[in-house]
Amino acid sequence: MNYKLFSLLSLLAGLAASALSQSGGDGYPFDTPTDPRSVSMGESFVAVPANPSALMYNPAGLAGLSGLSVSYSRKNLDWVSEGLSFYSMNAAVSTSFGVFAAQYNRYLMGTIPVTTELYPDGNGSEMTLYSHDVAVGYAYRLAVGLALGAAAKYYDFVESISGPLNGGMPPWTSTPAYLFDFGITYTLPRLHSQEAVEDSITVGLSYQNVGSRWKIAYPQSAYQGALMEYDQNTEEVQLPEYFRIGVSYAMRIQPPEKGGLSPFAALLTAEFRSLQNPVQTGYEIYWPSPVSPETSYWGFGLECTVFEFLSLRGGAAFRPFESMEGDRDRPSFRYGAGIHIPVQRIGVDIPLTASIQYTVVPAVDHGYYLGPPDRTGTFPVFSIDIQYSGSPW
Repeated sequence: MNYKLFSLLSLLAGLAASALSQSGGDGYPFDTPTDPRSVSMGESFVAVPANPSALMYNPAGLAGLSGLSVSYSRKNLDWVSEGLSFYSMNAAVSTSFGVFAAQYNRYLMGTIPVTTELYPDGNGSEMTLYSHDVAVGYAYRLAVGLALGAAAKYYDFVESISGPLNGGMPPWTSTPAYLFDFGITYTLPRLHSQEAVEDSITVGLSYQNVGSRWKIAYPQSAYQGALMEYDQNTEEVQLPEYFRIGVSYAMRIQPPEKGGLSPFAALLTAEFRSLQNPVQTGYEIYWPSPVSPETSYWGFGLECTVFEFLSLRGGAAFRPFESMEGDRDRPSFRYGAGIHIPVQRIGVDIPLTASIQYTVVPAVDHGYYLGPPDRTGTFPVFSIDIQYSGSPW
């Protein structure tokens, strides 16, 4: 009688697909935003200049940043499964020859028991899974309003097993993927001639994730009589390539006196995103699949800021698949707020602003995985941001 272990790749693919369907994210850390500001505005930031989270959308959006900025953000999916979450760390610095940025993203899938065909309820071992990527980017303003940007990424999937005999699982290895993004933004001259109002329109486009495939080599094991034999199998996953194009409109009322606070500012964004390679080879661990060839994503958002201290935001995202965040091709609404504390306004002579951002993404369980049907919840997204607008040197 032959006893065959479940292949590790099948486990990874099944877990990732399940998490995808439940969370509504695209399943990879490099295309699932955790920045509350952009998430609340429909993930439509391809045309937003001076954006610290630009490496998620368009590296050219780094242009216009000044000084030094750092942030930590997280999207919790504990409502779906304990320990399931995305998080990101960002840093950007402006220099006289352009803006440099780095970003680290991780998709934590939690800890699960190791099961085999011999031990379907677990063999006493546990597996911890996560995927992650590191991105570095650069943007330069060529002329008034025109900026170019590029970014490079490293992506891989990691597992660790603890327990008896290392879980009884044969070893596997993966080959990381190396990806590249390119983008452009152009900000039109200000529309109003009035000194009291400053506004502009920016258009932006980017092409993301051009590069190699992620590969996994794993042993397929089986008992042949009393002996265990292994065959080496290799699978490749072509990672999603995206084309993004969008527009943003920014308006700011100038302070009544020099050095004062702007009483009101607004930002309106819209974006179209297209998946360029929907038909994959090997194991498919993200949507859409070949049986659902729709590839169009849309996003819209609005932000209003009062006296530079409080921002209120709202937006909607449309995806070509059904998820816990919304039905296929129907709006997934979300809303959020940000509190900004410029320390110079409270008596500290340092050009530094600290911000706390929070967004709520409503979710509905349709009963596919968690039950009962139509159980409702939320995916909270939060961040802590520090912006130092002086010279970092």
